[in-house]
Amino acid sequence: MTDEPNTPDTLLTFPCEFHIKILGRATASFFTEVKRIVRDFYPDIEEDAFKTRHSAKANYVGLTVVLHPNSKDELDALYQALTASEHTVMVL
Repeated sequence: MTDEPNTPDTLLTFPCEFHIKILGRATASFFTEVKRIVRDFYPDIEEDAFKTRHSAKANYVGLTVVLHPNSKDELDALYQALTASEHTVMVL
């Protein structure tokens, strides 16, 4: 594991702690799918790395995940996988 230097396309220095928020409908399939995608990239991630916050009417949920990506490419690939999911409304 080596540090990736800051480049013009990123202000992050890798590896780093990174919080990613995934928004979707508050359904069991949303949680199952998002956790599966995240665990494809980070198989050893602990359950307590996932924090949820429901919308006022509880129709939607924000799932915040604390990650430790090793590169911008790794983070970009995760974003692409999450946004490609039909269960995901938005990824921040």
